[in-house]
Amino acid sequence: MNTFKHTSTIPFDASRVFDWHFQPGAIQRLIPARDNVTVERYDGLFEGSKAVLRLQVGPISKRWVALHTDFESGVSFTDTQEKGPFKSWKHRHSVQPLGDGTSSYTDDIRYEL
Repeated sequence: MNTFKHTSTIPFDASRVFDWHFQPGAIQRLIPARDNVTVERYDGLFEGSKAVLRLQVGPISKRWVALHTDFESGVSFTDTQEKGPFKSWKHRHSVQPLGDGTSSYTDDIRYEL
């Protein structure tokens, strides 16, 4: 299993950073513009909801279905690939308060090619 982990300091309090993910259009804003990814279906962000993405690499198109689980209100949630380009993919999003109105945001991704 491979791991990618990155933590950023965000100049907003942890609850605001966590809640941002629930705003309309958040999933589209999280996808880099340079990536050829479109959102086919998005149920919203809650326990058991799904996101269905379409990845385009040259002439190849691949569907990616992610299930949202393991919600800890105000702290974290996980995206787990149900179907897609990886053998396995689990992405944990975590927010922690740092004080003075700032927070840390961590992406912890475990995957197999």
